[in-house]
Amino acid sequence: MALLLGAASQPPDLAFGGLPPLAGLAVSPQGGLFATVAAQGGLVIQVFGSKSWTVLARTGGQPRGLAFDGAGDLYVADNALGRILRITPWGETRVAAARCGGAPIIAPEGVAVAADGAVYFSDSGASRVCRVGKQGDSEVLTSEVKLPGVIAVSADGLFVADSARRIWRVSRDGKQAIQYATVPEGRPTGMALDEKGTLYVALQGAGKVVALSPGGTLTTAWPVPGKESGQVAFGGIDMGTLFIGESSAGAVYKSRPPNRALRQVWESAPPDGAVRDPKLVPCYRFSTDDNIWFLRDIARNADKYKSIFDNPYLAMWRDLHSKYGTKVHHNLYYQTEGFNLSQMPDKYRAEWQRNSDWMRLSFHALANDPGRPYVHASAEQIVRDYRLVVREIERFAGKEVLHPITTIHWGETTLAAARALRREGIRILVGYFEVRNDLPSVGYYLTVPQLRHMMGRDYWKDTREDIIFVRHDIVVNTVPLAGIDRHLERVASDPNQSQVMELMIHEQYFYPDYQSYEPDYRQRVERAIEWVTKRGYKPVFFEEEPWTAATR
Repeated sequence: MALLLGAASQPPDLAFGGLPPLAGLAVSPQGGLFATVAAQGGLVIQVFGSKSWTVLARTGGQPRGLAFDGAGDLYVADNALGRILRITPWGETRVAAARCGGAPIIAPEGVAVAADGAVYFSDSGASRVCRVGKQGDSEVLTSEVKLPGVIAVSADGLFVADSARRIWRVSRDGKQAIQYATVPEGRPTGMALDEKGTLYVALQGAGKVVALSPGGTLTTAWPVPGKESGQVAFGGIDMGTLFIGESSAGAVYKSRPPNRALRQVWESAPPDGAVRDPKLVPCYRFSTDDNIWFLRDIARNADKYKSIFDNPYLAMWRDLHSKYGTKVHHNLYYQTEGFNLSQMPDKYRAEWQRNSDWMRLSFHALANDPGRPYVHASAEQIVRDYRLVVREIERFAGKEVLHPITTIHWGETTLAAARALRREGIRILVGYFEVRNDLPSVGYYLTVPQLRHMMGRDYWKDTREDIIFVRHDIVVNTVPLAGIDRHLERVASDPNQSQVMELMIHEQYFYPDYQSYEPDYRQRVERAIEWVTKRGYKPVFFEEEPWTAATR
């Protein structure tokens, strides 16, 4: 792409609308899009789509700049509180800095984290740029920049914008502060660097984002609808999407500059792990998500049902097992409207145990709603819900049916929560591992490089955490009956995805009174099973040999 002096580029595309007025943007190591909202008592939110966001933390002030460190903790400059806050992935908020150089912080604006983990922030109220020490103390880096605002970290220093539309380059030791560029209009309130050293600056009040060359020359301008284009951050699976926030409309736009982001502190190669074992016999497993309605039906008909297979849903799975040898794994909610697992009778316990060689149960979530229940979960929260479900499974069905594998509802959780589940005995997490609208989907705690690695593979082991990830090859309720063979053929054509077929469907599409009922539910399930059976895939549970040998 040839860049001309002051050349105008096409306006960016609208990515997400219907959001609160945004004050700052940042992308997490997992690829999540986060923003601060100075109104409404001070919010830090994660954006999932148009009109779709959730609160990570409430600061009680006016949060503005924000930046992630390599561990996934978020640093936020709260202008009203005069504090730099450190927020964990599960929303626990602590003060990272309240003073700089022995004096109180007055009005922090920007914050950035360097590759070595050093945290820098601007204090516009005291005209100083500060560095947070490892023990929580802060020192003045420079006082040369008057009324400093947004900042960005480069490989060898900082970029700092001031209130007079000037941008400065400050050395890492603070001994040099040199004027780098002056923007012609607006107020710089967002900055991001690409890998070639181009600086992208959002100009609040001007309705545009400009690109400055490594020498400080204006090269390109992107007009943004609305005048309050105040934030920029690189993201996407390749870190090549530039997200642009516009406050007045509560919108995020996106563009594709010629180069990707400057390498982030958390971008490293995935740790070694199981990727593909040529000796592994091709195998498959069928799992089902969002389950609880079949248990409610059994409980309500306990006086009438002599067997759990009097329930039509389980009867279908037994028929398919009898016909094809299929093994099926149901992930369970604890509760739904008018029912929870404590109401499930234990009169069928022996029958559950007799069929545990082909049918297993495990934890999915507390309930269907709210969505993304564990995206910001603490270890304590997920363990509490996990134990609720497991306790009842053991009571009404026995330990024999428990499965050390699950798909967490929405497939999103913090590393702390995943570690807690591993301590509870969960060894394998299953998910989609994909990207939708440049944001990760069902990727658990995996960083962008790890997610990118996982997207083209059957399975992968995080050896550091001793957790195996398995990728769904097909979500049957999302593929029309006529397209199932073609879908699976495409997956099997890739040798990195052909060894293990993970088939999945959601329970609710089975029922005629469900709003998205699929009359051909059984036919879709059977078509997928027929396909893997004809091609020699062996039905397995993933804790069995030869699978376990391949992932040790």
